[in-house]
Amino acid sequence: MTVTEHWESPSQFYNGKLSTHKETYNALGYATSGAAVAAVSTTAPTSVVLDGFVLAKRTFNSKSLDDGGSEGKYRVDVNFSHVDNPQNEDDQLQNPGDSEEAFDFAGANVNIKRALAQEQYNKTGKTAPNYTSAASGRPVNVVGSDVQGVDVLAPSGTWRETHLIDSATVDDAWLTDRYDLIGKVNDSTFRSFDAEEALFTRISGTRQGTGTWRVSYEFAINKADSVLDPNDTPRARLGWRYAWNLFETGADAANSRIREESLSTLIAQIYDLGDFSILP
Repeated sequence: MTVTEHWESPSQFYNGKLSTHKETYNALGYATSGAAVAAVSTTAPTSVVLDGFVLAKRTFNSKSLDDGGSEGKYRVDVNFSHVDNPQNEDDQLQNPGDSEEAFDFAGANVNIKRALAQEQYNKTGKTAPNYTSAASGRPVNVVGSDVQGVDVLAPSGTWRETHLIDSATVDDAWLTDRYDLIGKVNDSTFRSFDAEEALFTRISGTRQGTGTWRVSYEFAINKADSVLDPNDTPRARLGWRYAWNLFETGADAANSRIREESLSTLIAQIYDLGDFSILP
């Protein structure tokens, strides 16, 4: 295995703190792009001085030169720039193993049919069904025998992470394992989310030529909470489990009318569990 500097190397751009310096190396006999980059990293200088500024930020780009062979030939560029160069902010992912994370948490409308607490004021001389007690289930917006509920704002969010992954790693089996996770929730703690709080919704990837893959994963987040059963007892609900109330339509003999009462609270598992530990 050898690393030699290319005959056209280096190339330089002089502009004060915006100066850049690029060295190009040929790496021979390496099984993967990541291995070639690691070897070049130890051969190339850690910094260079250009136009009076120390360029100490290094990024790497690699390209296979095998043309279908198995020689393990790679062309690796080492780009030097100043740490305060604003162009560095455009993309901080440069080398296999690099990653970035992003989140977007906001509110989303959900329909609730049962109030946490409810006040009731009847017309003088009239008696209405009592919808303020735990026994009634405190149904919201009852029309006839239909509990229509009301839309409220509830926390909702997405989590996205992007990784640079060596091209040799991304094969059919690797892709299939991740494809099979779509529509599943985490079976154990994943990142900062407890079991069943992260729903895997999307995987996407791009690369140029035979270089490194840029792979992104996206998740919908629903945090665990608790819901009240008909006896006002809090019941734990894991993130993506669905809680719903079964209402009973019965006769209110004292007032000669039909009334809705909460009979049962159910918490349903609706998504399969997946092993997110294989990511990235």
